[in-house]
Amino acid sequence: MMSQPRSLLEHPADPGAAATGDGGDLTEVIGCCAKHLAVAATDLARDPKTAPRQAARLSAAGAQFRSLASSFEGLLPSGSRPPLPSPSVPLDDETSIPLVVLLANVYVRERWWLTNGSVVPELVAGARDLLCGLKWVLPGEDHATDP
Repeated sequence: MMSQPRSLLEHPADPGAAATGDGGDLTEVIGCCAKHLAVAATDLARDPKTAPRQAARLSAAGAQFRSLASSFEGLLPSGSRPPLPSPSVPLDDETSIPLVVLLANVYVRERWWLTNGSVVPELVAGARDLLCGLKWVLPGEDHATDP
């Protein structure tokens, strides 16, 4: 019997703190989701229908997601490195939830298997939905911008 996955919302600063039970540890899940968010952000930024200002934000987000994905491919255990800043959804109480954590929670809840480094269209589509459907901020931005 497989154990129930713990929510990443409990550990947004340390995504490696829990195991998913069937899809690998959360460090792998976060890295995989960051890669898919990077692909989605880059695709949206290159879309000619995207307004120039939003395209610039999406390009910046894509770069941050790529950096985050690369950091999880490293050899250091998650507790020995500081979490990298990444785009997040601000909450009413002065806190925020990183978009990668939101996508990873869907990933864990749906019990998707790790992609072994490949890009899966369904996961990219989920990432696009988050980027287009939620008000999110880049690190250092004061307020969320409409998608």
